Amino acid sequence: PAEILSFIQNDTEYKKLLNEEIGINVVQSYHGYVLNYMMSEWTNYLLETSRHLLESSSDCNNEILKQFDEISKFTLGCSFNPLGKDRMLKNPEYVFTYDIESWIKSVSDKPLTSFKFSHTQKVVFKFSDLQFKAVQDTLNRYPDNMSGRGLALKSISMHNLWRKPLRN
Repeated sequence: PAEILSFIQNDTEYKKLLNEEIGINVVQSYHGYVLNYMMSEWTNYLLETSRHLLESSSDCNNEILKQFDEISKFTLGCSFNPLGKDRMLKNPEYVFTYDIESWIKSVSDKPLTSFKFSHTQKVVFKFSDLQFKAVQDTLNRYPDNMSGRGLALKSISMHNLWRKPLRN
């Protein structure tokens, strides 16, 4: 501990630590790890937990669960493989009864039932070429490891990490 304290009190070494030239930010590094390697598992865990909470509500019914399933598919589609090297090759597709995207963008307080399609719609979730380039250019500036991914995430706009829903 005394050696570490002495080390970081040296102005040069302290600046290296602040600039992340040495050491790692553990939270930032694991954020990068989760987005790169475990996004599907993390998303599924959160959705399962949310579903259990919803099911425990006295207001829960089959229609609400169907709506939740639609929201879950939309979430899984948007968040699929945001940083993987093969992220442009695999594009998830789901069939929807509700226009989740319009519901999210709506400024009204209308319920999801107001955004029901006249017939089911197949939606594919893709990154645009511009999104891919913006993310890839940022990733290329950093080492291909947990710490590098974490550093890159600080510079990547959140809207570039999530796939866009496209109706077929």
